[in-house]
This record gives sequence, structure tokens and C-alpha cells, in this order.
Amino acid sequence: FRSATSFTMSTDQEPSLALVITTRFWRNAFKYQEFGYRLQSQETGVLIAQAFALADSMNWPAAVHLYFADEQINRLIGLSTFRESVMAVLTFTGPGAAIPALSRVPTYDELVTEPVAAAAHQLRDITEALPATAALHASSLRQCRTPEPCSVDIPVAPEQECVPLPAAEVRLADGIADRASPLNGFAAQSLSPRHLATILDGACSGRSDHRYSEGGRPVCTVPFCLVLRVNGIAPGAFRYLPADNALVPTGSPEALRRVLTEARSNVLTRLALHEAGIAFIPVGNYESGVRTHGDRWYRMQNIEAGIMMHRATLAATAVGLTARIFSDGTRDTVDNALGDRKSVV
Repeated sequence: FRSATSFTMSTDQEPSLALVITTRFWRNAFKYQEFGYRLQSQETGVLIAQAFALADSMNWPAAVHLYFADEQINRLIGLSTFRESVMAVLTFTGPGAAIPALSRVPTYDELVTEPVAAAAHQLRDITEALPATAALHASSLRQCRTPEPCSVDIPVAPEQECVPLPAAEVRLADGIADRASPLNGFAAQSLSPRHLATILDGACSGRSDHRYSEGGRPVCTVPFCLVLRVNGIAPGAFRYLPADNALVPTGSPEALRRVLTEARSNVLTRLALHEAGIAFIPVGNYESGVRTHGDRWYRMQNIEAGIMMHRATLAATAVGLTARIFSDGTRDTVDNALGDRKSVV
């Protein structure tokens, strides 16, 4: 693994376990077509957030690697790059679990000569069936320079008044057992400011480390939310400031009304917007990320959005609320309601 990645891990960081997350393109794309790559990237983030919540509950240091030699790892575990391909690598180190020193580390060539598990049936190649997805995936395989942190920080104008939120902290693992999307919509009830703070803090914090960032916080994804029913906070669009645990107003009530009434989304999304207490919305800037990470950023940005969304749902569940992830809200109407800052991911 070490020889196949862009990262040099010091000897005191040797992982006890490496977990490889892959995607089978056709399993999703047969229904969602070219949009499937975006969804598969976000679902990779959901799995990462789930694994990290479990690791945190056991005090296992964890890291996610989004920069690696894709085709080498695919070959190592017997995958065909345009049928099933690695999307992320997670490493975990158990507390006090020392790894015995090896007299000699096997070379990559030696490892790939070992037999690998064979698929029960041949997966469909997407090269001709889904040319846009194949081209997007091919672009994401290209490595650029050594990854560096990038930022899409949006300055807060001095005249803008922040809305402070109460202190909130949640153990995301407490939400795992009961996490499920509601079958019949939401109960149209108001939430407390502490509920809101818990969801936002849960989405944006975490002890686990993104190997291309610092401290596990989002790199190029900014948390926004639509406050619909929260006691003591007027409905509107807000940007969340994790360091200050506060909201900054960004959109007008009229723009919020248009989202609720005019958004070109499916019926479930429209019902949720009318019934839910809040809508958490990760916002990204593809241009900023591409400048730093190259074509690979499209995949990385959506993985990070998936991480944040699932953290938000686990936080909500942990305090007795329900949540559902919607992926059809990437509309100009939503961008405008948030202040037309960046693009919803």
C-alpha cells in the first residue's frame, strides 16, 4: 500500500488495517446513467463517515486517503478499472496495537503475483455504455502535483450580524443503530437551536484526518443550511461558521420561498422542504479544488460532501431526530437562495 500511494507515512503511523472502498459503476448507472458517478462518489463519502464514526467510538485513529495510484491498487486486488475501481483507502491504527517489524517488505511486483479473488460474474464495462462517466473517471485517475490544502473561505462582511448557537457536542456512533431514512416524510415540528447546532457541528467536526487537509475538517466544502422551523431563529438561508459555532445570513426569505415552491426537484424533495425543520447543504467550489488537485477534484469534492451529509444524519439520529439525504437539490434556484456563492454539491 505504501509504495502505491502519494503519501509517505512515518513508522509510528503504520496502520493496523487498510480498508479499500470501491465502486461498481453499472450497479448505480443502469438507473441514474451519467449522474451515477456523482452519486457513487457521494456514497463513498457516506461509507467513510460511517467507518470513521465506528473507529472514533473505539478510539482508533483513522485516515482517509483520496490520493493514490488507482490502477496499481486495482490490479493488486483484481479489479478492472472501468468495471469496478477503488474510490478511497481508509487506514486505521488500533490503540496499542504494535505492528511487528518485517525483515523484508514485499515488493509490488511480488504482491501482484499472488492469486486474487475472482468475480462470480463479469461486470459490465462502462467505456462505451457510459462515455461521459468513463471520461470523467479516466480524468480522475490522473495524478497532479503533491496535494495541498485549498480553501473556499467566504469572508464575513463586518456589517453582517452572526446568529450565535448554543454549545453542542454529539457522539456520532450513537446514531448508527437507529439511522434510517423516514418512509413517510417528516413531522412538521420545530427544532431547538441546540438541535441545529448539534447537526451542524456533527457534520463539520471529527477527529479523523483527511490526508490532504488538517484535522479532519472540510477542505473545499462550506456548510450552509436552510432554517425552516427552528425556535427563535427566523427562516432563511445561512452559512455556518464551525470555528465560531454561529450562523451568517446569506439569502433572503423570498429566495427561500422560491426554493420551497419552484425548485425543479422530485416530489420527495419538495415534500421534505415543506416539512423538515432544517436542510443542511454542503457547498463547494469546483474551480478552487481543480486548481490545487486537478481533474481528480470532482471525485474528491463529492466524496467530502458525502462525508459531511452522513455525519449530519448520524448527529440528527443521535439526538432523536430523523434525516434523509437528497441528491437532486443541485439547482440554480438553491444556489441563488444561498446567496449565489458557490455550487451546491
